[in-house]
Amino acid sequence: MKERLKNIRADVSLVAVVCIILGVIMFIWPVASSAFFIKLLGVILIIGGAVLIISYLASERILWKLIIGVIILGLGIWVVNSPISIIIMISTVFGIVLLIHGIQDLTLAMELKKRGYQNGTVSFLLAVITIVLAIILLLNSVFTWKIGVRIAAVCLIYDGISDLFFTANLGRSHRFGNSGDPIDVEYKEK
Repeated sequence: MKERLKNIRADVSLVAVVCIILGVIMFIWPVASSAFFIKLLGVILIIGGAVLIISYLASERILWKLIIGVIILGLGIWVVNSPISIIIMISTVFGIVLLIHGIQDLTLAMELKKRGYQNGTVSFLLAVITIVLAIILLLNSVFTWKIGVRIAAVCLIYDGISDLFFTANLGRSHRFGNSGDPIDVEYKEK
């Protein structure tokens, strides 16, 4: 039990330290760290596409493998060469989705207000805020991406620190006999 607990503590502590380091890197360099992960995804796509093409050429002459392999390979090359474009594209898609929801919310809020719903004004303001946030996202995609990555970084740092806290307390509780194992004692009446 003691050895198992020691292994768990070591594993959790290692992951916690990695989370803290990764969080700090992402917080300091949000765009560069995002570009790195996007390029890593691109390399994975390139490898996957190459495997499909090689599989087509080596034995199975199934045309869909060649077509999908070429598409995935091309996508991987594009992702590796244009990580900032991917960031802008993702932010733009989120901005468009948010704008559509904001417009839907606005039409619903106007309908509520027309029907005399007492919280129609609040609904209207929430819809306008959603639209404003969408416009900010669309006009400043890299800036908003940085904010999102920094929020994720803070979450990683917090997770790492809290895991280290838990493992430290787990070790202390085991040393003080709170491991859940029964303790054999003799009872004497006074």
